Amino acid sequence: MYSLLEGVYDSFTELMYYFYFEYAIYCILLIIMLVLSIKAISNYVRIKRNPSSSITFHPLDIVISILIGIAFFSAMMFQGVLADISTEQSKIWYPSVLALCLAYSLLFILQCIVINRIAKYKDKDKDEEE
Repeated sequence: MYSLLEGVYDSFTELMYYFYFEYAIYCILLIIMLVLSIKAISNYVRIKRNPSSSITFHPLDIVISILIGIAFFSAMMFQGVLADISTEQSKIWYPSVLALCLAYSLLFILQCIVINRIAKYKDKDKDEEE
């Protein structure tokens, strides 16, 4: 019985050696989030330079950001399951996934602030036109 459990653990440990494939997906999601944040900031800078420009933000950008957040939430839930199964593997991957989740959170907050400022700036510009 003990050797059967040992074989399962060895298979799990071997499987976790390939977790970097999953981690690569999280990195790609963070890059997408970074691109969306840079897009929002560049739109804000362009609007500030030229208030009459027709640049606005797309609600789809926020939807994509929220979906990325759901993916990172799932990643953290998986880290909780991983901690229940193997403390050793959790110690290896938890700090890395947590760092990505924190970076996502900061980018999401930044994106929301910038989009809010774009909306305020556009509203202020509309009031001045009237």
